[in-house]
Amino acid sequence: MASISSKLGGRIRIGTNYRVGPCCISASNVAPTSTRKAASMARMQQRRGMAVYVSGDGWTGALGSPDFVDFTRPAENSEEAFSLTEVKQYADQTPFSGVIAAAAGWGHSALLIQDPSTKEKKLMVCGRPQDFQNLLRLRRIPPFIRSPLMKRSFDQFYEPDRDQPTMFDQLIDAMIGDKHPTISTDRNLTRTVFPHFVTVPLPDDDEPIESSSVVLSASVGLTAVVGASGKLYTMGINSRGQCGVDFSNNVWTPTPVVGLSTAFPSEGRPKLEQESNIVSVALGLQHGLAIDEQGSLFSWGKGHRGQLGLGDKGQKFLDSSLVPHSLPYAMHVKHFPIPPTTTITTTTPLDTRVVQVSAGWNHSAGLTKSNHVFVWGKNVAPSKDPKQQKASDMDVPLLVQGLPEGLKVMHLSCGSHHTAVLLEDGSVYAVGVATDNAEPIVEQAVEMIPPGIVDMPARQFQSHVDRTTIVGRDGTQVLEVQLWSHEELREDAAATPMWLDQLLQDEQNAGRPGKIRSVHRGWLHEIVITED
Repeated sequence: MASISSKLGGRIRIGTNYRVGPCCISASNVAPTSTRKAASMARMQQRRGMAVYVSGDGWTGALGSPDFVDFTRPAENSEEAFSLTEVKQYADQTPFSGVIAAAAGWGHSALLIQDPSTKEKKLMVCGRPQDFQNLLRLRRIPPFIRSPLMKRSFDQFYEPDRDQPTMFDQLIDAMIGDKHPTISTDRNLTRTVFPHFVTVPLPDDDEPIESSSVVLSASVGLTAVVGASGKLYTMGINSRGQCGVDFSNNVWTPTPVVGLSTAFPSEGRPKLEQESNIVSVALGLQHGLAIDEQGSLFSWGKGHRGQLGLGDKGQKFLDSSLVPHSLPYAMHVKHFPIPPTTTITTTTPLDTRVVQVSAGWNHSAGLTKSNHVFVWGKNVAPSKDPKQQKASDMDVPLLVQGLPEGLKVMHLSCGSHHTAVLLEDGSVYAVGVATDNAEPIVEQAVEMIPPGIVDMPARQFQSHVDRTTIVGRDGTQVLEVQLWSHEELREDAAATPMWLDQLLQDEQNAGRPGKIRSVHRGWLHEIVITED
């Protein structure tokens, strides 16, 4: 999978010192609105070594500032649709060092940030990290009603000492499910929207790890992060066991995933302790995947379309689960079969050591040490009866056919319904459901970008909902590509985002080098991180 984590210098001021912990959220140091604005104007004049830009629908809170409550994604064909807005300061004016990693969920954003003086690394989130249904409900509300509702909800974030909610507060709760801060600890812990980035501490004074692998992931009301201890933590919606810590409505604070072991579960998998350090994590719509340092792959959560890759043995657990077709703890994905029809005649232990993993909405993908790409889950296999359906589900890893032999796979990444692969010569191949007509392309991987276009080695290779983004070696090349059904459409599939030229110019005007570090796209928002 693409490396989205890199140590960046400079300072970033896009959050607040709220701390979401097992006991409370502290808001004692949040300045009054007038003070915050005055200090903001002064600090805007300071040069920063890096920047974070956002675009999208501000009512979700995922843009990291209450100033964006009325900021809604413009029409696709408008000039504003191709612009990004810089997020310039934390609410409490506290400077931080660069972003180590970033992730965009459906209605929330997550950052790993390092303090410049203490070198402390921390997880920060904003938006709706525990919410999905309310996002769908809010989307259906007309903007002229939604905007004042969300502004009021955001304002409540800065009034933690109010003893009782007003009638209007209660109306907001009833309409959109928001929890406003009061002196009640329980209500503070179950807030569903954070208009600014808040610090989320990990258990036992652990802190996020800095790694070239993917150690931070965000999905639909779900967040996962790897700690310096090697432990994997999740928080968010857990009705399908997608947090990997038994079944519950929500897991409110980062909690270790259960069952991350290859040992025989003599007392049941929930009793197993984590066996090895986790080195990479990926989240799908309602399932999760993780790799440990031994190359063992684990999966958990919803598995009704085979996305857990556990085969017949796993299906027995899914069928007998308290929540149908869901697994509330991690299980080891063991089998990566090589079909006899390929030129590969024997398998080795390298075929079961996984080095990269990625998750789509309801499918998964992995790269083994032997340089083989596998996919499993919804609509990834050729149909057994093409007259009835064009693709079939697969509940065990399936070898991807059609990739050029003799070329090393550098990265793989899943979008919502496709899997993209970057090879060492810079070519990009993909399998999955085509963007233009929802036609499954599963027999053979098809070339989306030929060799010689991507500036290798790529800084980032990451698939989002409907596309794959590639950031080239020097940070000035950004390409977006989608999986098209027709070969003639794929000939010129790579495109440069419309915002790139203006953003690079803005960076240079601000005295920064003008280099893109990474791009992250959620359901309704986008995050772009530059570097010094």
